Amino acid sequence: MNRLGGLVLAALLVVAAGACGDDDDSGSDGDAAPTTSAAPAIEAEPPLVVGHRGASGHFPDNTLEGVRGAADLGAEWVEIDVRLSSDGVAVLSHDPATEDGTVISATPADELAELDVPRFAEVLTLVDELGLGIDVEIKADPTEADFDASLAVVDVAVEDIQAADVGVDLVVSSFNREAIDRARELSSDELDTFLISAGVGDAAVLAADLAGAGHEGLVVGDPAFPAESVQPFEAEGLEVWAYTINEPDVAQALLDAGVTAIVTDFPDRIAEVAEAG
Repeated sequence: MNRLGGLVLAALLVVAAGACGDDDDSGSDGDAAPTTSAAPAIEAEPPLVVGHRGASGHFPDNTLEGVRGAADLGAEWVEIDVRLSSDGVAVLSHDPATEDGTVISATPADELAELDVPRFAEVLTLVDELGLGIDVEIKADPTEADFDASLAVVDVAVEDIQAADVGVDLVVSSFNREAIDRARELSSDELDTFLISAGVGDAAVLAADLAGAGHEGLVVGDPAFPAESVQPFEAEGLEVWAYTINEPDVAQALLDAGVTAIVTDFPDRIAEVAEAG
């Protein structure tokens, strides 16, 4: 298994369509006692600060500038969103179209680059230079007009990851369970994979399901996620991350509950909490 990190949620969840982190946050207290003897997916010591779409509270999201900015602001990881251009190149974009209405799937990568939409391969090179871990969110929402049921975006993203052979922690995540299943299949289980979801139903059932399929974690969008819901994932050797958390007190409550990484628009706000443990 590669050194990777991640987040997970299953198809049993209340899944929110949309990229990691369009939610507001609030807090929850709790204590979690890890019960698993399994090795963690990430080699870095938790808690981790993950810059959301780079550091979107300060910089344009999913840009090279934002990734560099996240590192400067204390993030140890960045989360980015991957889609396909019209010519089959993996590029960074949270939404199906840019702010000026340019549709990602209908536009060649070279033209997108002129709109500050970088290629995924460029970002892989950059995080390797910066020593940042990276959470690669695959955008594959069946409710979007440009959804491709073949999940070709997964194939291209995995090819780029394998070609880059970066020396940093990396995880592939998605709201789409089939996307992370495919990433594992294409990589012969070499990639660490996390399911993203806004909430969880029966935590024990979901944790067992994800672990049984070989996935490594959950990225949960519930800012009040309690310790009792974290514990079943810990028992299965899975990690739980939380998105998109921008308030230090909410981050602290989640860390107290056993969450091991905080995905945030403002790495500078959360870094101090994480350093305090």
